[in-house]
Amino acid sequence: MTNANTKETDVVIVGAGFGGIYQLIRLRKLGGLSIQVLEEAPDLGGLWYWNNYPGKFPSFPRSSTRTDLFPFPEIYEEWDQAESFAARDDILRYFRLVDNKFDVKRDIRFNSKVVSTHWDDASLRWTTTTADGAVFRSKYLLLCIGFAAKMYTPDWKGIGSFKGTVYHTSKWPQEGVDFKGKRVGIIGTGATGVQVIQTIYDQCDSLTVFQRTPNIAFPMRLVKLNNENRRSDLFPTILRRRLQTFSGFSYDLVYDENPFDISPEERELHYEELWEKGSLRFWLGTYSEIFYDSKIGQECYEFWRKKTASRVKDPAVRELLIPSKLPHHFGIRRPSLEQRYYEAFNHPTTKLIDIRGNPIEEVTPKGVKTADGTEHEFDILIFATGFDAMTGGMKQIDIRGQNGLSLLEKWNDATRTCLGMTINGFPNMFFVYGPQAPSGLANGPSCIDVQSEWVTRCIDYMEKNGYKTIEATPEAEEEWTNLSNDLMNKTLFVDVPISWHVGSNVPGKRVEALNFFGGLSMYVKKIGESADGGYTEFVFEQ
Repeated sequence: MTNANTKETDVVIVGAGFGGIYQLIRLRKLGGLSIQVLEEAPDLGGLWYWNNYPGKFPSFPRSSTRTDLFPFPEIYEEWDQAESFAARDDILRYFRLVDNKFDVKRDIRFNSKVVSTHWDDASLRWTTTTADGAVFRSKYLLLCIGFAAKMYTPDWKGIGSFKGTVYHTSKWPQEGVDFKGKRVGIIGTGATGVQVIQTIYDQCDSLTVFQRTPNIAFPMRLVKLNNENRRSDLFPTILRRRLQTFSGFSYDLVYDENPFDISPEERELHYEELWEKGSLRFWLGTYSEIFYDSKIGQECYEFWRKKTASRVKDPAVRELLIPSKLPHHFGIRRPSLEQRYYEAFNHPTTKLIDIRGNPIEEVTPKGVKTADGTEHEFDILIFATGFDAMTGGMKQIDIRGQNGLSLLEKWNDATRTCLGMTINGFPNMFFVYGPQAPSGLANGPSCIDVQSEWVTRCIDYMEKNGYKTIEATPEAEEEWTNLSNDLMNKTLFVDVPISWHVGSNVPGKRVEALNFFGGLSMYVKKIGESADGGYTEFVFEQ
């Protein structure tokens, strides 16, 4: 039953980050659809609004052609930034430009955390409810919350007992944090940990870093940009090129030669070129065998260690940060980009604790106690412990499909999707940048681009043909899930004990294919065949 406070709309979009805004603009271009975007934050940006921690940079660079964000000429013809990587404030400035051009805020309700969304079998509509009690009914439901919508904090003993100040990098205070004179502990050395550590180590009284796994981080190569020499005529070509590569960047893996068919000297020259260009090229621009053959990964690691080891002075600290033995298959845990991360550990007030050899036993009112009995005392404790990635964000919303089936029940024994965008039993529901898509292995805007375009094209097809519902068939869902797992099982990802790519970073979480391991180029081909073939993976009802 609809109450007086229920708003009727054609489309509800959850999230006002890259995915939600891109989807809103695309759907508007169809015409004739009413759209309501619901965003938990008080402003645009999604993840980029919340991730205000020190030193925040994305992993995707802005090329000289400005096509690494939205592929709309109204935007990329005008957007400028000073450096090759946009800092978090640049990203938010970018969103303001998007709003100025498209007036996206007129369709967005901010401070609106979605707590539930239920499908009604009688009316064939979704009822979506926010934390403040607002209710929206829609024909279509689009989840654009990204793969990192749920933060993860380990369940250590005494986790809530610390009397100092606690921060998680995914929900950093908008006003920032003053570290002057503070004893700071940070747990985690993934991408966020690296960026925070290299930014604050010389701001605080002392910094203690708790490391589980060494981060094989690459130099960012942050450079000033010349905004005078733009080649706008190249924009369409670069946009197409992004969708032809494994990673959604303008560079690609090397597929056409076996690296061991060429000389070690030639391979060394290849590595040198990638290294000097910086960014993620040393990972996603090298030989494709890096995902399948541990020998090439070992060689890449030895090159990386040779380049990096001299930056850490203390031999014992160096061995923890840059171990002689490869800690895991190279390139299977996502590398981070850094600017002065390793130099941070030369600072006299920076301390490194290896929690593989000396685990954290509990959080205490004063700080953190490790297995050797030491209580490390802090004023500030930072959790850079990552996310319950890919599925956690969707699972924390009470989503119920046909016959009241919850998403938790649906995915109880396995994560199953069709094309990484739909789920059998959940009609008219789409999601982007989530499970069983190239999400965690690709440039985010590139992945969102192709998925949002597919969703828009599918909705256009439904509206033009008068269809009321679309639902993935069980067979198509099973086929896509099997393909996702088969692709994963052919790679070295299955041999990494702790990785959010497969769910093993969260204790008790099932290990399975949470990404599409064929890369973006294969994904574009697969979903394009679906659309061009008349969506045979789906059942439509008029």
